[in-house]
Amino acid sequence: DILNVPFIRSVYQIYKLNKNSLFSFKLQDQIGAHQYDSLFIVHRSTGQIFKYDLEPPADFICNINTGDHISYAYFETTDHGHFLCIQRMNLYPHPIKTHLIRMNVIVPSHVQLYDLDDRHMMVFVAEEGAKPTFPTITLIDVESGRIDPVPDPVGTDSLSRLQDAWLFDDGRAFIVKTGRIQWWEKQKFWEVHDVEYTDQIETLAFCPIDELIRCVRDGRPAIPWTVLAQSDRTSALYAVGEDGTCFAFAIQHFPWNRLQTFQFHPTQAAAAVFVGEAEGIFKEVLYCDGMWFGSRRALGRQERMELVDLAARRTVLQVSDWGFVAADRRHALSYKRVPGSKRGFQVTLYDWVDNKKIQTWKNRYFHYDLKSNTFLLF
Repeated sequence: DILNVPFIRSVYQIYKLNKNSLFSFKLQDQIGAHQYDSLFIVHRSTGQIFKYDLEPPADFICNINTGDHISYAYFETTDHGHFLCIQRMNLYPHPIKTHLIRMNVIVPSHVQLYDLDDRHMMVFVAEEGAKPTFPTITLIDVESGRIDPVPDPVGTDSLSRLQDAWLFDDGRAFIVKTGRIQWWEKQKFWEVHDVEYTDQIETLAFCPIDELIRCVRDGRPAIPWTVLAQSDRTSALYAVGEDGTCFAFAIQHFPWNRLQTFQFHPTQAAAAVFVGEAEGIFKEVLYCDGMWFGSRRALGRQERMELVDLAARRTVLQVSDWGFVAADRRHALSYKRVPGSKRGFQVTLYDWVDNKKIQTWKNRYFHYDLKSNTFLLF
């Protein structure tokens, strides 16, 4: 499903997309601004747009959307110190602010927020000038205002090294990925034999939400994470995401030039299921409707990218673009920056079965939602 919203021309953080509405936060228009000054709601059936101003503007938006609410945070400095203010807002029948939590913090450089359910959220705070980790991790009960510290261990790894997190199994489980590094950075370190860099270890783990909350509230020294996968300096983790039936991820192995794909299903809570493997180093890993794809530079033609059906181990499409956003059993979406373009990207829809170009959009931004298999252009 392609949702085309051409009348939105500013830079947005897409927050929530469902069958009825699109919710997004707009960045301030000033050059160099990094705050969100308004919430936009687009009704998909009618195209109507509703705008709600945020005062004060938001510095950070919740990384996970749950239920009928949204959460965002902003900094506040008073004579009593620095505070992180976390605002909860109900969306229906119309946006209205509800709970406000104020945390006393050292001047933070970055914050990541994750709503766990209608009542609880996890907050990661990185201090200004510190290493790219989160020394402060808390569980907040937005109704009571209770704030509890979250234990750091994730197996042999550390939650303070968080890169991203997801809700899974209809909000019953929380998946985390550690290792604040990208696969191509690890590949470069491997190629130059660098063994001293910081984020060599990446871990993918999960815990049921109710068990996580109970352990933190009880003050236990560790959360019972189940580790799904872990990589060291010889490999890299791709967390693809959830499509509604499974959580998909892959591991790229540098020494033997292979990519392994895995699926984690709610009914198989003990381990992830190995799907298959393909030869090569891939720039992107895509999953949709049971199919796995990888993208890489075409051999001998570095200006072209090829899309590979990983199960069939064959190239299905070659394009002169930067890479691919999504692909399914018939179509693929590619993107690139056009020289001289003042805004966004050029996005192209292909029919890879018949090897033909269907449509191109210029000067656009995009967002792909794997769970609903919806591609948003704006």
